[in-house]
Amino acid sequence: MTTLQNKTALVTGASRGIGRATAVALAEAGAHVLVHYGRSKQEAEYLVAEIQKKGGHADAIPADLASPEGAALLAKQVRAIAGDRLDVLVLNAGISKAARIADYTAEIFDSLFATNVRGPFFLVQQLLQGKVAVITGGTTGIGLAAAKLFVKEGAYVFITGRRQKELDDAVKKIGSNVTGVQGDIAELTDLDRLYEIVATKGRIDVVFANAGVAEFAPLGKITEEHFDRLFDINVKGTLFTVQKSLPLMNDGGSIILNGSVASVKGTPAFGVYGSTKAALRSFVRTWTSDLKDRHIRSNVISPGPTDTPVIDGQPADAIARIVSTIPMGRMGEPDEIAKAALFLASDDSSFVTGIELFVDGGRGQV
Repeated sequence: MTTLQNKTALVTGASRGIGRATAVALAEAGAHVLVHYGRSKQEAEYLVAEIQKKGGHADAIPADLASPEGAALLAKQVRAIAGDRLDVLVLNAGISKAARIADYTAEIFDSLFATNVRGPFFLVQQLLQGKVAVITGGTTGIGLAAAKLFVKEGAYVFITGRRQKELDDAVKKIGSNVTGVQGDIAELTDLDRLYEIVATKGRIDVVFANAGVAEFAPLGKITEEHFDRLFDINVKGTLFTVQKSLPLMNDGGSIILNGSVASVKGTPAFGVYGSTKAALRSFVRTWTSDLKDRHIRSNVISPGPTDTPVIDGQPADAIARIVSTIPMGRMGEPDEIAKAALFLASDDSSFVTGIELFVDGGRGQV
């Protein structure tokens, strides 16, 4: 059986008992097994030697999981061996102490809780940090807010923008763990260059295809130039942003498209824009099936009117009309949309795929 060929697995408390048997089974299935131990160094090293003797791959790594510092040390050792990619995590390490409730002391409780609950929690927290995300259109508005939030939560982010000055300013605002790549998503050579740069990180965990343009044109005044511009950027650009990310995308990764409530509302003079966003809704339905064998999730966020630089240029009476259509009586903030994107990017949405998540103050629902 080689179902886990080229996968890396970490088993905590792997030097004996259930952990040992699990490590052996994973190695037999083809995984490179990281054998964690607390005190049983000799037993862990013997297990590694046994796996290697059978042609498997294994390393022994020590850490005390009863403390956050120990969890951080273990995560650091895992990254030193496996990089940022860990495919299987088995949280087996734990201790037990038999005592009647009347005999329990604070010391017994603290010891059990530290090893069995707190340690695993902080280990998972440490391992989740360092995800790699690509955010197109990351220089202003929703894209910039998402980039800031993703970095705050521990991700490394690549952002794109068409204008170098705005891109440089955005990188400064984000501060750290970010690379700015100048380019236009409608130009496939720019996307190729983007992913050549992203490839230096080795893989992608999240793609937030946020870049897009909005223009008003009533039916009688729609031009071929208007139609082509919106479809080239919003549809073609988004499709190839995702397609070209796939060779680097981790199995189990997350694709997020930025749609719009305009796809379901008949906004005057917004028909071409709305149709481009309806196309994105169709994409995620198809990609949910296309990518199911890789467990890559595809979802679309559909914001309502949001207070971004695009809105800044609108007359006050136009903004008032927009707000009057929103049941919550206000426009959304970029940070609110970014939080929805973070949910879809994180493991909190591990059973969510193929959906359209409206973040619109109720506008598309009434």
